[in-house]
Amino acid sequence: MAPAHSSQKSWFHRILAILGLVLLAILTTEIFYVGSALMGNSFLQHTNPKTTAFMSLERLQRWRGNDYQWVALPNISKALIRAVLVAEDDAFFEHEGIDVDEMKKSWRVNLKRKKIVRGGSTLTMQLVKNLYLSPAKNPFRKLNEIILAYDLEHKLTKARILELYLNVAQWGEGIFGAEAASRHYFKKSAADLTRGEAAYLAAILPNPVYLTGKGSKRAQWRKNMILRRMKRRTLPREITSYRPLP
Repeated sequence: MAPAHSSQKSWFHRILAILGLVLLAILTTEIFYVGSALMGNSFLQHTNPKTTAFMSLERLQRWRGNDYQWVALPNISKALIRAVLVAEDDAFFEHEGIDVDEMKKSWRVNLKRKKIVRGGSTLTMQLVKNLYLSPAKNPFRKLNEIILAYDLEHKLTKARILELYLNVAQWGEGIFGAEAASRHYFKKSAADLTRGEAAYLAAILPNPVYLTGKGSKRAQWRKNMILRRMKRRTLPREITSYRPLP
């Protein structure tokens, strides 16, 4: 009869082996997933996306198609571009996909609140999350965001990244992109948005379902704040002279 300690040791080794296999499977999946997304970043240099991970998830949840219509950056109101920049990533033209100072501030706030209430994501990080990832909040997703955002910044121009973001951002249930949002909320093209309308669309971006419903007062407060900040936001020549893909 085998000693009890030998049996316990055998079980311990089995558990370690199982944990090792699980970890290996997770790492292999992550490497494959990130590798596929890195290839996707390269394709974006010459191709507009037909769909995104968030659009696919929305279709599965709602069991119907999404409202999505691609529109080139020159055909999007400059007011909306300025509004989104001041609302979502005022340092967009200064960083390389990752705003370390903003992330540190977010970590401090989250530690103080003992829950994730602030993401610290740049506009580029939000874009790769929409394109490839999921709404889940976990360390793996955040790490993937950082890797993919840094890669995207070194493959595309700022203007191209902004064009992509404005076309895939979610503005409501099944509503993706500036053109669909403009037509849904204001019955007009994204090219014709006024400053106030642009500020409103930027104001609801973080959580459009809540901010157009119970959080409408907060949306109004955010809109007014964005309008004030828009006065000092100018657009670089890279944006105003951008030529989209043929």
